[in-house]
Amino acid sequence: MPAPTPAVDHLGVEHRSHLARSLAWGQLDTVVRQRLAAGWLLSDALTAPPIRDTSRRPVTVRGVAYRSIRAACAALGVVSRPLVTQRIALGHPPDVAIEAALAAQEVRGRWARIAAVLDAWRARYYGRGAA
Repeated sequence: MPAPTPAVDHLGVEHRSHLARSLAWGQLDTVVRQRLAAGWLLSDALTAPPIRDTSRRPVTVRGVAYRSIRAACAALGVVSRPLVTQRIALGHPPDVAIEAALAAQEVRGRWARIAAVLDAWRARYYGRGAA
C-alpha cells in the first residue's frame, strides 16, 4: 500500500496525511473535507470552530422566534431534520438550513403530485393501474 500523500496546511506546515492535518487543527477529517468540497478556503475549513449540537439554541425563521431548531422544524413541518443538521455542520446558519430543507421538501412534494397525475392519466388512457 502506498504511503499517504503529505498534506500541507494553510501555514505551510507539512503533515503525514489529510487526517493528521485535520487532527492537528482539532477538526474531524470528514468535516474538513466536507467544508472544502462546499467551497471553503483551507484556512477557514481548518480554523472555524467545530459545530456542536445546535438543536437546542433559539432560532428565528421567517420572522418567527422558536425556542430551538427542533421546535422550528416541528412547527414548520420539516420532515428531514438530518438534512438541517448536516447543513448546520457544514457552516450554514440554522435559519438558512431550515429554509433549504423546506424548499427541498416542497420540490419533492411537487414531483409527487406530478407523478400522481401521470399515474392517473396512464390508468385512464392506457388501462394501466397505478403501481
